[in-house]
Amino acid sequence: MRFLWDLGSIGFVLFLLTVNVYRAASQSVTIDEATTYLWFAGKSWYHVFHEYDANHHILHTILVKLSTGAFGLSSLALRLPSLAGGALYLAGCLTLSRNWFGRTWLGGAALLALTINPYILDFLSCARGYGLALAFLLWGLRFASRGEPGDGWRAGIAFGLSLGSHLSVAAPLAGMLLWIAGRDLHSGRCRELIGLSLTFAVTSLSLWFGPAAQVRPEHFYLGVPTAWESFESMYQIVITGDQAAPALIPWLPHGPLAAAAAIGGILLSGLVLFRRGKRDPRLALVLFGLAGAIVVIAGMHYVRGTPWPWGRALLFFLVLIPLLWLLVAERTSRWLAAPLALVLVHFALQFRTHFYIDWPEHAPISEIVSRMEAARPPGMASVSGNWVFAQALEYHRLQRGLPWMKPVVREQPPVRGHHFYVFARSEDEAAAQLGLQVSYRDPFSGTFLAIPK
Repeated sequence: MRFLWDLGSIGFVLFLLTVNVYRAASQSVTIDEATTYLWFAGKSWYHVFHEYDANHHILHTILVKLSTGAFGLSSLALRLPSLAGGALYLAGCLTLSRNWFGRTWLGGAALLALTINPYILDFLSCARGYGLALAFLLWGLRFASRGEPGDGWRAGIAFGLSLGSHLSVAAPLAGMLLWIAGRDLHSGRCRELIGLSLTFAVTSLSLWFGPAAQVRPEHFYLGVPTAWESFESMYQIVITGDQAAPALIPWLPHGPLAAAAAIGGILLSGLVLFRRGKRDPRLALVLFGLAGAIVVIAGMHYVRGTPWPWGRALLFFLVLIPLLWLLVAERTSRWLAAPLALVLVHFALQFRTHFYIDWPEHAPISEIVSRMEAARPPGMASVSGNWVFAQALEYHRLQRGLPWMKPVVREQPPVRGHHFYVFARSEDEAAAQLGLQVSYRDPFSGTFLAIPK
């Protein structure tokens, strides 16, 4: 049984890693990926360490600068750091599932819950820092829960690199580090606590020291006005992100209230177990991570006025909630984990490799650039259209080294006089007003290329 579990789980992880590499090599570069290079990784090292924007995921940007400098501007080179983070994340999922839940069906459920969520899978190949952040967060959880000599400094490095990969993990880390400090002080493990504190501080500050001085409230511009809209944003993306996927359970696309009630029940159950003295370090870390995230996010909103986070800024919840669910089931009744199987099947039905959930309109950009190249006029040509495509088009121009295409800049609204225009779905009227005709329309996303009549 142990051999079959290991064989199946390792084979599954290798399959996902292969899929990630395929996606990284084949999918068009999106606006946020292109912005990472154009605004940061493609500039000087001084700029990388002394500027900040919500798009600047520090450790990821550094690695992108190194990978594109070494291997050029191919999609694979741009996404190589994310692929490395994805491999580290998948290895962490395998290790954590096996060590926390054993080679059992609960361990298998944990591995599936952490890996086949389509939204998480996106960021294991897409050139953003979220995959790296989740990978180091998982390894930090593994070391912090184990409590062996030397695990303090190992957890500190992992948590520091997680924070250096994306600032959003500061919220759950606050709760986790608070619990670790209390545990180590209570048990007299001061050497471990000092090791964790020092390595966390050195690792995170070495990455954040310069950019942190440039952080301003206006940098946190992505978000929604209310906590409920924040929850709904994640629910809608995860459950109905791919509108073409069949819903296994009829109420899933319409059940944010049911989902909120279920998650609330899981949190309450975990709290009850913790209060009853069953202070399993696994349960405590996940519970304090979730509680810390809620407190920090709410505090930032009510004290600093920052918006409630939206979508991908909440990715860590998609790791912590399934873990808490399975830990509660392990401590009470394993039948409590049975409904998770339905959610996992629903996730499997959403499996796809041709677009990223947050940027479906960018799926055909590479094809559109190829069609522009085939139809280019004599001399230089310019491109306009919806501004959301400007960064991706400019990256593909640089990637392919197209001397005939002028640099693509954001222009809103688009004006007459350009040779090519790229618009999103339902912008036919805007194209018609400019006297354009559709040259190519992507059947999946509706994104289309238009040219003057």
